Amino acid sequence: PRIIEEGYNCIQIMAIQEHPYYGSFGYHVSSFFAPSSRFGTPEELKQLIDEAHQAGIAVIMDMVQSHAVKNEIEGLGNFAGDPSQYFYSGGRREHPAWDSLCFDYGKNEVIHFLLSNCKYWLTEFHFDGFRFDGVTSMLYYSHGLGEAFCGYGDYYNGHQDDNAICYLTLANLLIHEVNPKAITIAEEVSGMPGLAAPFKDGGYGFDYRMAMNVPDYWIKTIKECRDEDWKPSSIFWELTNRRADEKTISYCESHDQALVGDKTIIFRLIDADMYWHFRKGDENGTVHRGIALHKMIRLITATPNGLTSRAKAMAGAISMPAANGTLWTTKNCATTSSATSTRRCSKRLSRKRTFRSCPCKKFGTTTATKSLPISAVRCSSCSTSTPRSRSRATAS
Repeated sequence: PRIIEEGYNCIQIMAIQEHPYYGSFGYHVSSFFAPSSRFGTPEELKQLIDEAHQAGIAVIMDMVQSHAVKNEIEGLGNFAGDPSQYFYSGGRREHPAWDSLCFDYGKNEVIHFLLSNCKYWLTEFHFDGFRFDGVTSMLYYSHGLGEAFCGYGDYYNGHQDDNAICYLTLANLLIHEVNPKAITIAEEVSGMPGLAAPFKDGGYGFDYRMAMNVPDYWIKTIKECRDEDWKPSSIFWELTNRRADEKTISYCESHDQALVGDKTIIFRLIDADMYWHFRKGDENGTVHRGIALHKMIRLITATPNGLTSRAKAMAGAISMPAANGTLWTTKNCATTSSATSTRRCSKRLSRKRTFRSCPCKKFGTTTATKSLPISAVRCSSCSTSTPRSRSRATAS
């Protein structure tokens, strides 16, 4: 598969839980313990995950526990004749923006239902973790609607749902107890402090938060600014505006832009010329500009985010490139976690280069050592000491 050839080691699958309305993109869930029948059987989903694991690819599930479909026949809206068995009653029952029902996280039965749902997907299908959808909606009584979040006072003003915060913390503890190597990612837009901090440090326990501002920023820039008006300082600020002690996954675009009322970045840049001038030899200026800007956007988004949080999302699938390169490599480390199935350490442990001048004619890495003169290196394939070469090649 292409994702293996290009070196990705993690994918996210959305719309797993059964949902009656396809236009909801899987976010109006009716059956929380059932894989959607649209794409195959439960056994085929297990096979997909197993084959991904055999290829060294972790599989993250898009977990929807922030709300549920209102349907009473397929869903839980009036389960066993009690409309409030799983959901709030009164004014908090319905989500004002999503036309769905809001879980009552203060009920023990609801907490056990949702926690068992997390454990079910981990143990039965061997998912490697979850991207929790709609975390901002869970954290605040207002669902984050109409609030600016300009300072720390906005996070501690009594508008926070302590029941939901308690549930998210319990969910992270349970998930990492079931699978210590599991990955949890919070889709959260307000910037709630401590969201991706360890529980022992007073945090919620998520491994990563998603930089939801970055895809919105790129679409807004492309739509509203001329190329010559793009400000490097603004780009740098948007890509680095985060807390250093919380790991963040940044990406150029997601299904929120590509499917929900907008376009992918490449279509926003090229538009109709995608159909008429995208053939080799027939490109026009619009196509050349679009391809160049698309490459630049992807590169600059990945650059400031380091080895452990470099990611892209397109059409709902998140892919994380393997953390290695020509100059810097990483080794497995039991003390540091990252978003890979092999739990690579993000520290730059050794500097390695590739040289072509070794007599063995192999293109493996060659590493400088203290025992050799500064102008010599030792080949990792045949242990021959050779002069340094300025040419570099990709490590095999």
